[in-house]
Amino acid sequence: MRAAVASEVARFLSVLVPPSDVFEVRAPKCLERRGTTYTSTMSGYFTHSAIETAAGLIAELDESALAPGVYVTLNPVKADLLARAANRLKRRAPETTADSDIVARRWLLIDVDPVRPSGVSATDEELELARQRATAIYVFLATLGWPQPVVAMSGNGYHLLYRIDPPVDDGDLVRRVLVAIADHFDDDRVRIDRSVHNPARITKVIGTMARKGDDLAGSEGITARPHRRSKLIDVPDELQVVPAEALQALVESGKPPPPPPTPPDQIERFPATPDGVRVWLEQRGVPVKGVRRNGTKTMLLLERCPIDPEIVSTSSSDIAVLVGDDGKLAYCNRHNRGENFTWPDLRRVLDPEYAARGVTHSDVDLSGILALPTTAADESQPPPSPAPPDPGLLPPDLLHVPGFVGEVMDFCLATAPYPNLVLAFCGALALQAFLAGRKVRDGGDNRTNIYLLGLAHSSAGKDWPRKLNTRIVHEVGLSGSLGERFASGEGIQDALFKQPSMLFQTDEIDGMLQSINKAKDARHEAIMSTLLTMYSSSNSVFPMRRKAGKETPGVIDQPGLVIFGTAIPNHYYEALSERMLTNGFFARMLILEAGQRGAGQEPSIRDLPPRVIETARWWTEFSPGKGNLEHWHPVPKVVPHTDAATSLLVEMRHEAETEYARAEEAQDAVGTTVWGRVSEQVRKLALLHAISANAREPSIDADGVQWARRLVMHQTRRMLCRVTDHVAENPFHAECLKLMRRLRESPGRVMARNKLMRAMHAKLADFDQMIATLLMQGDIECVEIPTRTKPAQGYRLP
Repeated sequence: MRAAVASEVARFLSVLVPPSDVFEVRAPKCLERRGTTYTSTMSGYFTHSAIETAAGLIAELDESALAPGVYVTLNPVKADLLARAANRLKRRAPETTADSDIVARRWLLIDVDPVRPSGVSATDEELELARQRATAIYVFLATLGWPQPVVAMSGNGYHLLYRIDPPVDDGDLVRRVLVAIADHFDDDRVRIDRSVHNPARITKVIGTMARKGDDLAGSEGITARPHRRSKLIDVPDELQVVPAEALQALVESGKPPPPPPTPPDQIERFPATPDGVRVWLEQRGVPVKGVRRNGTKTMLLLERCPIDPEIVSTSSSDIAVLVGDDGKLAYCNRHNRGENFTWPDLRRVLDPEYAARGVTHSDVDLSGILALPTTAADESQPPPSPAPPDPGLLPPDLLHVPGFVGEVMDFCLATAPYPNLVLAFCGALALQAFLAGRKVRDGGDNRTNIYLLGLAHSSAGKDWPRKLNTRIVHEVGLSGSLGERFASGEGIQDALFKQPSMLFQTDEIDGMLQSINKAKDARHEAIMSTLLTMYSSSNSVFPMRRKAGKETPGVIDQPGLVIFGTAIPNHYYEALSERMLTNGFFARMLILEAGQRGAGQEPSIRDLPPRVIETARWWTEFSPGKGNLEHWHPVPKVVPHTDAATSLLVEMRHEAETEYARAEEAQDAVGTTVWGRVSEQVRKLALLHAISANAREPSIDADGVQWARRLVMHQTRRMLCRVTDHVAENPFHAECLKLMRRLRESPGRVMARNKLMRAMHAKLADFDQMIATLLMQGDIECVEIPTRTKPAQGYRLP
């Protein structure tokens, strides 16, 4: 757990602290040790290069629970202060950072907290109110042209962190900005902290626990006020500075933003949280006999069916209300007489006024906070499936693998004209997978053959990792095992017949997919079929096609095909078809997005690192088979699991099965295809993690499984979200998806009508048809955007 906390803390500090800056870490009211009441302030000063050290110390302190909270200075401090406690934490610190110690302003913190008694944690309902208010502020500032902020859940509220660049002595500008926002968004339920304007302000270290008061979680008869771990919600791909003119304009405009929505009474609306739903049920005479977690849902277990009380529970979870972490509500009844009951059915039985308000449909589960719909739904049409939440780009901490993979990455990043962490990771992982092909396996006979795809824009450095892999492979005498392009399915088979373990490195995979989509013959289709079959044949035998004049076509024994492909993001997604998404090719690809191109560096010619060559040569010479069959029919070495790793793999499989069942219930063919491969992908990556860390005596441990699980689960959700954005059923649908992408990429997911129309390059009639269709489906909504003259019409993605 400590390693995971340290990783999240390091991620936050890397966002907060630019290179060359010095920052203070502070833990006020920190107990000397358990069992005592004496407290003092723990403090230390760190350089940017010591972020990992700071994160480790913070994680250790957080685990000890000696401090109510751990904080960091928002703005950089004088380097001289390092002398107080350099890159370490010191107890009983006599001095901490003062306003006069700050050298620059970097951040504007909008701290949104629910109103509650002092010294206690927020309830789930109070935290939800803070989230709604933070969202309202976010959207309002976006309509004024502010860039995207860093968004975090602080444990008891929400933080919006905007990059700013006024002088330290800002003439009271930051304070006036906070006052202007608070004046318009404060009420008796949620407040914006007006005091966080001074230069030496500290803020919660995101990733740590918030421990205000006692942890009242699950205490019978007492409102739950649990301690929570703070977390990053969103970090923009590119942090942009709010212009000083925008800050000043907000202060001087005097124009109030749209007021926060006034919640209706508890009959019409209630927080869609486990506690909120449980209270709502029990107020209506429905006892909850227990609570259980199931993947991303909380199950409120019931004794009998509220719709048909004659249906009595006969097992632990056969009748339940499901509350998703995303706010979705559902009703589950596994008995034959109740299997068609839905959440709206349950709501109508327990809330007679619900049906009176015009809700007649029973084929959907309502989400978020329930409110009166403006129109009755069309019962003949199923509602559109909501787009899955986008987890964003892969966190950088998941792009580090100990041992050989990390060493190849380091050399790649040190020598590339345009270093790219994601592409270096893909190249190094593919190289390790290829070198170990047909030589190792795990206890479930999973092999190292993987299909990796790095998505990056033109001139982002896609070719450098391929060139480095070619150098290493040539150095150890395996040049004959390299492939570049997929000319045909037969060509792939013939190449693997000669070299059963191969590394194909190819650019522009999207072009291959476009060719398959547009081809009028079966030649390109055979490529796809062969790639699918080779992937699944890595632990068996692939029979070759019969050739004219030959009696026995031969076989490829345990083909070890590894693919390292690259493509331009939008071109790749737009090249996918629904058939490709459901035939398994998409599910077999591990797809990573490189993000924006970083700064370049002067390339250098260097010898390959001796350790890299030594390890690559060891893999080349390692022969797991026996006797004369060691090359024709190798018996791969089995890499063992630790007990902890096995337990985590079982837990991960159950999680993937839950997601599969959800997709199956929704008749989501793409979802079932993708979630059906998650367990296998995790096991392959855990195996690669183990052999990279220790080639000679590898062992699959809990750290490797946890890393593989986080990576695969993150990327699975990311890819499903991206597919929803791009894959269209027809040309008109494609244009609608494009319009929604424009909104999603716009600050605050809002854009004025005239700007959106220009971005779409569409005729007025076509544009209006798209807008009308998306409005009717509920995919977008109309808004008024404040301007200096009169409000402008615009559209927002909910």
